[in-house]
Amino acid sequence: MTELAPASQWILQRYISLEEELAINLEKYTLGHSIDELYKFLWDSYADWYVEYLKTDDMQKEFAKQLFTQFVITLHPYMPFETEALWTEFADQDTLLAKELKDANWSKSFEINPQAVQEFQNIIDVITSLRSLRGLFAIDPATKLEVNSNSKELATYKEYLNLLGRTTIQEGEELSYKLEQGRIKFSIDILSYIPDVEVEKNRTNKNIQALEKQIFGLDKKLTNSKFLENATEEVIEESKANLYSRKQELMEQQQKLQLFNN
Repeated sequence: MTELAPASQWILQRYISLEEELAINLEKYTLGHSIDELYKFLWDSYADWYVEYLKTDDMQKEFAKQLFTQFVITLHPYMPFETEALWTEFADQDTLLAKELKDANWSKSFEINPQAVQEFQNIIDVITSLRSLRGLFAIDPATKLEVNSNSKELATYKEYLNLLGRTTIQEGEELSYKLEQGRIKFSIDILSYIPDVEVEKNRTNKNIQALEKQIFGLDKKLTNSKFLENATEEVIEESKANLYSRKQELMEQQQKLQLFNN
């Protein structure tokens, strides 16, 4: 078996955490939560991040198939008919999955290095930051971004970054817009991707005014004794979360405006 790359160790750690969550939910009879966890693992972790990584590393495909087979076994009690079909077609088995005894020690046969897991998570965080940056500055998703960084980690994953982040990594001096994810530092000449800075500056000012108005309204609601007395706990928590999100957006827009003004 090929040594597990950081990406494979990352997804394996996610799978182990999934198994632990499912066991807890089973004890508490909160099976609805289990469905959510299974969905998040398959789509948010395995499909969105790991399958895309496999396009840049053929050596990990054998492990990826093993892991997906284990996931099919895990999923079987929740989706019996669909997983029987996957068991026959994908795993190429001629026995019933319902009769299969799960190997509880399968994941323990691999070593997981926490530093390797964090390495891949850092790359995911960088890609997420770059995607957010495109949204914040209204940059066309098809536009390839040139990023300066002396990070060895970014150089190692340059093909993956190009695939998911539409980004090229090059060594060089720091540019106008600096970012940091974990230990990874990188920068980008963000103004060069904006066709009309004045138009974008005006749009940013309008966004700031709208966010300030929303924040004022939410603050007023959350300090209103009648609202707090009559609203359910769920509604109050949702309002608090909304207020936090608006404040985060406001801070991003203010930083953006500061860049334009400088």
